[in-house]
Amino acid sequence: MRRYLKRTKDLFSLSRQGRIAVSNLSDINCRIREHLTVQEDIITLAGLKHGYISLFHIPRGPEKITDYGLAVYTQNSLCVEVDGTDYLNASRERPRKHLRALENSSETRTEERIGICFDRWFANYYHWMVYCAPKLILLNKFLGVNKFFIPTDLAAMPTFILETFQQMGLSDSALVPISCGQHSASELCFVHGASPSAFTGQITRRGLVSLEGINKKSENRTIFLRRGSKVHAQRRLTNEEEVISMCLRRGIEVIDPGSLSLQEQINLFSSVQTVISVHGAALTNLLWMKPGGRIIEIATGPQPHYRALAENLGHNWLSLTARKIDTDVGGHNGVFIVNTLMLEKIIDDQLKI
Repeated sequence: MRRYLKRTKDLFSLSRQGRIAVSNLSDINCRIREHLTVQEDIITLAGLKHGYISLFHIPRGPEKITDYGLAVYTQNSLCVEVDGTDYLNASRERPRKHLRALENSSETRTEERIGICFDRWFANYYHWMVYCAPKLILLNKFLGVNKFFIPTDLAAMPTFILETFQQMGLSDSALVPISCGQHSASELCFVHGASPSAFTGQITRRGLVSLEGINKKSENRTIFLRRGSKVHAQRRLTNEEEVISMCLRRGIEVIDPGSLSLQEQINLFSSVQTVISVHGAALTNLLWMKPGGRIIEIATGPQPHYRALAENLGHNWLSLTARKIDTDVGGHNGVFIVNTLMLEKIIDDQLKI
């Protein structure tokens, strides 16, 4: 573990990393517990002996999109993790209620050591890379876990999940499929507290980027990310073609990241200096950019996700507010239009820096 941490130190400054302390602890429930202290955050890696996971569906929004709820229990029904985010301070009532409802459901038992790295939105590229991949890498590199529970009753398993395992040298057999119900293992390994930070961002980058496979040339490419056919139609820039024409006149490349494999996206963004994009999961790829990049995000209001990711990774970020056309749609979704002349001026100013 200490060797792996040492290898990450050259990726970000000690002032941002903070001082990392690692200690082995054990108690009646957890055979292994590792604490990583990064600045003021504590990341806990735990191996729960003969624990079980309760998995259930959570429908969301008018389209009834399927999210997942999960709770991890000890044999004496102590809840130690809820939804992949809470540890020992979670409300007991909600998961216990679901647990009672699942008493007659099928239960999978395995005597293997299994890791849990997904959260309720794991099928989204941003959530997988920012929240789930660090947990996967921490469990694999620090605790030696090489098999992981994964929900499989999605319409289709996103290819970037399978490609993530491949990037780590894990085969398809590393995925242990589960559906809603209760599932137990001889040891359930999970991570708590790995919130997005400079540390988790660099863990993902270090764990998935093959230094031999990325572009090492000093390129300063500028790209515009268009939203391809694979992207949900819940967010649409009406004058995208006008923006694309303006970009092409300036020699800016137009890319649809959804048409690329994970390795192709890593290779591409390792040579990119400036990214222009509508708010969306494609901006997650700034993970693969060299520090000092420039991000121009088109959004309908303040969006902290990619600003935080950019700043954690040492990139410069700015946002241009677009005007919503369908004002009845809340949040950052809907149909909107961007002022092309203003965007053009911002791009020109950024490219002069």
